[in-house]
This record gives sequence, C-alpha cells and structure tokens, in this order.
Amino acid sequence: MSEDRVLLTREGLERLEAELHELRTRRRVEVAEAIHEAQELGIAQIDGQYEDAKNQQAFLEGRIREIELLLEGAEVIDEDAAHHSMDVRIGSNVTVQLKGGVQQTFQLVGPAEANPG
Repeated sequence: MSEDRVLLTREGLERLEAELHELRTRRRVEVAEAIHEAQELGIAQIDGQYEDAKNQQAFLEGRIREIELLLEGAEVIDEDAAHHSMDVRIGSNVTVQLKGGVQQTFQLVGPAEANPG
C-alpha cells in the first residue's frame, strides 16, 4: 500500500476536480486582476491592496498544488462493495441512533474529503 494513496469516493473525486478547475480558471484570473489593479493605483495605495492580492495568490497556488497532489494519489473506492460488506470501512454507510430514537446515517470517507463541521 502506497503512502501517497488517497482514498476518495467518486463524489469526492468529482468535487476536487471541479474545485481545481474553478481555481485554475476563474479564481486565477480574479487574483491576477486584483494584483494588476493594485499596481495601477500607484505607490501610495499599492502596499495594502498589493500585499493582500499577493497573499491571495499564494494561498490559491498552494491550494491548487494541494489538490493536484491529492488527485495524483487518488484511488476511487468501490462504494458498492463497501455498502454490501459487513466490515465498516471507507465508503461504508453507518447509521447511528441518537437520543430520542432519531437515526442519522453517515458515509465514512477519507481525510481528503472529510467535513468535520
């Protein structure tokens, strides 16, 4: 098993691919425009806006690289096999019973697509 392997659901893979496309196209253009606008303001006003735009650019490029690395190691799990297995593993749906008898179902996913909030 490779240490670089990233287990993803099909939905998780598609979500990351869509985010990467959005960042590479629309967001890169927006940040480049913000940098250009800050440069056109002149030396007196450039500092704050320019620094903010450059920070946005650094964050954006970091996120793009992070997603690229995740996708390089991506392995889509067999969700059908996970759903029909008696073992609980990534891709499995788990139903828990909360206080008051309310049931809630969760799908177990890997860290790359987890949403702890």
